[in-house]
Amino acid sequence: KDASSSLFKFFKGMSALGAEFIFLPLLIIVFFFFPLNKSYTFFSVLVMSTYLDNLLEIIYSNPRPFWIKTVLFQSCETGYGNPSGHAFSSTAVYLSLWHCVTDFDTFKKTTKGIAARIGLLIFFLLLIITIIISRMFLGVHSIDQVIYGASLGLGTYLCYFIVFDVFQTKDFSEYICNKISIIIHAIVFGLFFIAGLVCYLSIDKDIEQYNALIMTLCPDTKIYKKFKDEGFYAVLIIFFIIGLHFGYLILFKYMEHNYPNKKDVIVNWNRNGEVKHFILRILLFIPFLIVMILYAVVPATNEDLLGLAYTFKFAFPYLVTGLLISSAYFITCI
Repeated sequence: KDASSSLFKFFKGMSALGAEFIFLPLLIIVFFFFPLNKSYTFFSVLVMSTYLDNLLEIIYSNPRPFWIKTVLFQSCETGYGNPSGHAFSSTAVYLSLWHCVTDFDTFKKTTKGIAARIGLLIFFLLLIITIIISRMFLGVHSIDQVIYGASLGLGTYLCYFIVFDVFQTKDFSEYICNKISIIIHAIVFGLFFIAGLVCYLSIDKDIEQYNALIMTLCPDTKIYKKFKDEGFYAVLIIFFIIGLHFGYLILFKYMEHNYPNKKDVIVNWNRNGEVKHFILRILLFIPFLIVMILYAVVPATNEDLLGLAYTFKFAFPYLVTGLLISSAYFITCI
């Protein structure tokens, strides 16, 4: 509280750069300028980092620092604090963005390109570190929570872009359409949702003292933004990647039936650089986001009807948006 106003504004702004809503423009940029296998990987990193972070927050149910020492209070954050979601997601997403942007021969085989690649890596690392520091400055995370979150974010990035390199191969359509892959993904995605639901319903911590504090410090907090409720609504982002994955399955099946041997054209759709086509793609993209209006219009003020709010405010819009963007959108473009 003794910090200068300018310093507070700086760290408040840096903290915002690690929030999920800030990642939306990045998702759109990656979607339009990279092939489907790269954008799918990038989307998966964001979804899984958000999912795992919030699942772990429900499991640990650890308080944030300002819940213990109110003198640290500078920002209303009312979900559990361990691990740090900002540290987790920003580490995973910004390293993935760096990987996508620099994963070209220009950045790997020329002196200037290599120097630029290293320079961009340093930039993103400094950005991540600053976001992590901002979370401690605002009193919403302790040092162990941000270190844990950043470590998990690094692990998520390495898993998707280094270990599971299949996401970046030319056989992306085969990866999506393979019968074994379909079965495995259906099972894995189903288990992810069940794990989140079971943890949400079965883990119940004594929050009375913290709830009274939140009601005093942050009286306008929405009911689904408190404690494990915030964790569960964020866990439901898994439905977006489910929709996206099986939407691509529909797309590739459509291509196989109507345009044999043209799957690579769709995977590398970003290579068509005509301005008129690019503008048309942007315009066609807008209607497929209309389903997200449900997020704004579905009420979530009644605790007894919170299940319906989770279903039609989060899960259903996520699922349908993923399906529409990855299948109907491209079929419309075709």
